[in-house]
Order: sequence, then structure tokens, then C-alpha cells
Amino acid sequence: MKAFLALVLFPLILGATEFAPWFAPLFEPDLQGAIITEHYPDVSTGAAHPKPCIHHNNTLNSVWGSFMISPWFNWDVELELQGMHSSFSKRFFFDYGKATARYLWLDDVAGAPFSLTTGISITLPSHRSLRELGAYHLGHADVEVHLALGKELCSIQERWKWRVWAFAAVANSRWDWPHLRGKIFLERNVYGRHFFRLGTGAEIGFGDQNLTCPCVFTGYAPIRTRSAEVQGRYTLSIPSCFELWIDTSYRFFAFNYPLRDFRISLGILYPLSI
Repeated sequence: MKAFLALVLFPLILGATEFAPWFAPLFEPDLQGAIITEHYPDVSTGAAHPKPCIHHNNTLNSVWGSFMISPWFNWDVELELQGMHSSFSKRFFFDYGKATARYLWLDDVAGAPFSLTTGISITLPSHRSLRELGAYHLGHADVEVHLALGKELCSIQERWKWRVWAFAAVANSRWDWPHLRGKIFLERNVYGRHFFRLGTGAEIGFGDQNLTCPCVFTGYAPIRTRSAEVQGRYTLSIPSCFELWIDTSYRFFAFNYPLRDFRISLGILYPLSI
């Protein structure tokens, strides 16, 4: 039963850090893995010329994995690794390693009016990935502080039917300009086996520089960026076994950032407590 609740109550994000304000059961670790393909035809720049001219038709293929566990009451920890290959690299390279810790302040499953978490993430990208416009890293060590709010709706016998949640984060590197981002999601649970998610998000970087062509690029920390995207997801849960999911996103607005970026991933979650 606990393994089943872990699958039902523990959502995933597209090959990325978990921000949803609900944790897996205590001391029950989860493994995730995903293969990700991403393509963008152009990069929007802040230069005076009318057309983008950086990294046309770039395709990035990635392999991502994470280990998650709630090691103590109201705490959640996640460790991530990702490797990448792009159209402009000759070989597969290490993208980043990341560690996240979150604390659950309020839990609507336990009777609170909503769920509330706060946390911190530290990302260490490789030198090669800092030169890749399609890998969103600020600098050699990115520190991000985040907050998430959520509410389960129409719950029936410990199974939610609808829920909504959102998160906001501020990141920094090199003690430079901050970058803000946030997303909001609506999710639907169908019989505890089929899960659907729709969401949208935006990002703002308060740097004082524009991308130019040609440019020497070593991270987005000093860049004045803007972007917005939509995201969808379907998850198939096999109770007491594993989850399979497919996730897509599309960036429909970008400034000093890859434009018309389409991303799709296929992944699996396996709870080690089974």
C-alpha cells in the first residue's frame, strides 16, 4: 500500500528537479531515469540585427537520472546527473551534477489548508556545458532557492482527483545578477493509473548583457533573458511496480535565449521500497 501511495502522490517533472510540494513516504527511495531530445532552430538575441544568428538547428540528446529519498520527517533530498550530446559537439559530454534539499512546512494531505515547501539546489555544470546555449546554466556553480505551493482537490479515499500547484525560484552564480523563474500546473488523476498534467512557466534574467553574434558564451549569469513555455505530461502508473511517462514542452517566447525550442522525454520511476 505504501508503494502504491508513493507512486500516486509523487509526481515528476520533465527530466528535472522535483518541485511539487508532496513528498514520498519516509525512508522509501526512488530512482528515475529519462532520455531527452530537444531541438531549436534559432536563438533570439538582443543584438541590433533583425535575425537570430546563433546555433541554428541545434539538437540536444540527453540521458538523465536521479535518486530521491525522504531521509527524515518533512525532509526530501534529490541527487541528479545528466549527460548530453549536441549538434555542435563531437562526443557525448557530462552536463551537470545537482543536489537539492527541501523542507515540508505544511501538508494538505495531513489536514493543512495547502502544502508548502521551501528548498535549495546547487548545480555544478561542466566547462563544456557552459559553452552550450541549449544548456541553461548560469555559471560554474549555480545556487537556487525555491518555494512551492499546492492543493489537492476532490480527494476520494486517499486518492486525489485534481490538484494544482506552482513554484517560484531565484538563482544566482558568481554573485551576479539574479534569475527568476516560476511554473504553475494542473493535474488530473484517473483511477490512480493515468495521470495528466498541463502547465506553463516563465523565466526572467536580470543581467546587463545581450547575446551577440559572434559571442564568447560561458553561461547565462550576465545575460538579460526572457522566456515562456507550455508543458504537457502523461504518466502511466503500474501499482506496486513502476511508472512510465512521456513529457513535452514548447518555448513559444524567448529573448536572448533559444527560440521555438521543442523538448520531449521518455522516463521511468522505480521505487526501491518494492
